[in-house]
Amino acid sequence: RPDEPAAAPMQAPTRTSHLGEETMRRVLVEAGVVPEKRAAEIRGVGLPHTEGPGIAYAVDLPSGMPAVIALGKKKEIASALVVHSDWLDLGVGRGAGTSESRLEIWVAREDPFASAHASPLIGHKGKLDLWNDGAPLAFGKRGNAVLVRVRDTMILVGGATRRGKGVLLANLNLGAAKDVRVNLRLFDGKASGEHNAFSSLLSTFVKKNPERLALFLRAVLEDLDRRADFLDERGKAKLTEDLIEAIGGIELIDIDELATYTAKGTSPYVDEIVESLAQIGAVGAGLGVLLVAATQVPEVDVVRGRLRQNLISRAAMNTESPNASNTILGDGMAGQGYDASLIPLDQPGRFWFKSPDLGTVSLRSFFIDDDDKAPIIADAYELRKAAGRLPGQWHDPIEAKLMAWTGVSSAAGGERGNGRIVRVTLLERLEILAKSTGRGNVTNAEVFAAFAATDSVKYGRQDGETGHGWSIRVGKILKDELDHLGVDIEAKKVAGPDGQRTLGYLLTDVTAARNVRN
Repeated sequence: RPDEPAAAPMQAPTRTSHLGEETMRRVLVEAGVVPEKRAAEIRGVGLPHTEGPGIAYAVDLPSGMPAVIALGKKKEIASALVVHSDWLDLGVGRGAGTSESRLEIWVAREDPFASAHASPLIGHKGKLDLWNDGAPLAFGKRGNAVLVRVRDTMILVGGATRRGKGVLLANLNLGAAKDVRVNLRLFDGKASGEHNAFSSLLSTFVKKNPERLALFLRAVLEDLDRRADFLDERGKAKLTEDLIEAIGGIELIDIDELATYTAKGTSPYVDEIVESLAQIGAVGAGLGVLLVAATQVPEVDVVRGRLRQNLISRAAMNTESPNASNTILGDGMAGQGYDASLIPLDQPGRFWFKSPDLGTVSLRSFFIDDDDKAPIIADAYELRKAAGRLPGQWHDPIEAKLMAWTGVSSAAGGERGNGRIVRVTLLERLEILAKSTGRGNVTNAEVFAAFAATDSVKYGRQDGETGHGWSIRVGKILKDELDHLGVDIEAKKVAGPDGQRTLGYLLTDVTAARNVRN
C-alpha cells in the first residue's frame, strides 16, 4: 500500500471545490446578479487559485453590468456558494487591464474565525510606530493582521460581558505602550485587577471614581485649549507627526465600562462627564487627544447621541439583541447584515469593526493571556524609561492640574499603584499647594480656586455671588475646618504670583501644623 500523506490537503466547501467559470455562472444567476439568458456572457479570468486560507477567482460580467451590482448581493452569492457571508470577499477589479465589470471573488475553505491567533506582539522587542503603522489589534478572514493607527482614532467598543472587550483593549494598549509618544490614561469602571499590570506605564490610572473622572476631563478640556493655541501659533489646522513630541505627545484615554460614569443616576457628575466627553470627542482628534470607550451596556442612556456620533470607529462584540448591535454600529446596520447578536458565542473576541478606513468588516482580536502581557509590558517600560516618558519623568500638565486641585496624583495608579486614589487631609492639601507654587507659600485665591475645582458645590462661586462675597464665604469655611481640626494656623500676608502681598499661608506654618497634628 502506498504511504499516505502526513496531512490531507484542506478541502473547500462542496460547491466551491470547483470554483470556476461554470460555477460562477450558476452562482450569479441564482443570486439574481445576472439574468439567466445572459449567463453565457460571464467569462472567467485565469484559473481559481489558492490565496491564503481560501480560493480566489475573477470573472468579467456581461457588458453593461458593473461588478458593483454583485457587491450588494453578497448574502445571496454566499447562499449560492453554500457558505456564510463572512467567509466571502467580493471586490471590483482595480488592477491593470481590468474594468468596472470585473468581479473578484475570494472564499475561505473553512470558518476563518474558528481558531484564535496569537498576538504578533508576543516575543516582539522594540518600538512601534502607531502614527504611521498602528497597533496590531485583530485578524481578518484571510488571516491578515489588522492594525489600528493612533491618529484620529475615536472608538466605541460594546458587547455582552465576557465577549472580548478586554482583550481588544489589551491589544490596543500593549501596542500603544510601545510607542513612547503615546500618553496612556485609563479609567476602569469595573474596579477589577484586569488593568493593574499596566499601572507603571499609565500617565493616569483610576478605578471607579466618577468625581476623579469629572476633574480629569476638566483638565483635559483646558489642555485642549493649550494644544489648539500651540498649533495655531504654528499655522497648523491639526496635529502632524513632526509636532507630536513638542505638543506633549498623543493622549489615548480609555474608559473601560462607560456605564459606570454615564448611566443616569449613577453619580452627581453624570451630566458633566457626558458633556465633557462629547466636547473632547468633537475636537480632540485633530489635537492629538483620543477616546476609547468600552461598555457592556450599549444603550442610548449610556452612549448618548453627541458622544456616539463622535466615536466614529465602532467595535461590536456579541450583543443580546439587534437593537443593542445597532446602538454600537449605527441605526439600521443589523438589517444590512452587520448584526453582532449573531456572532457565535464560542468565538470570544470576534466583532464587527466599522471605521472610515476599513468600512465594516468582521474581525477577531488576537489572543493574549496574562503571562504573555508581562514581557511586553516590561519591554515597553524600558523603552519609556530610556526616552524619559514614564509617569513622573516628564511634565504632565493634566496630572499637574489634578495634583494642584486635589493634592493627590493618579499617575501610575496613585500611591498604591492600583488606581484607587486616596484623598489627602486638609493640611496635606495646603502643604502640597504651598510647595507647588515654588514661593514657600500659597495665597487664599490659589487655595480657593484649587478647592473649588474639586468641590464646586461647597467651595465654588454661586450664582449671583460677587468675587468678594465668594472669598469671604470660602475663607470662613476654610477657617472653620481648620478650627475643627484643632490646629493653630492663621492667614498672613504673603507674596503672590505677581509679587503683590496678599493673604495666604506660609509653607513653614502649614508643615508645623501638620507635625503637631501627627
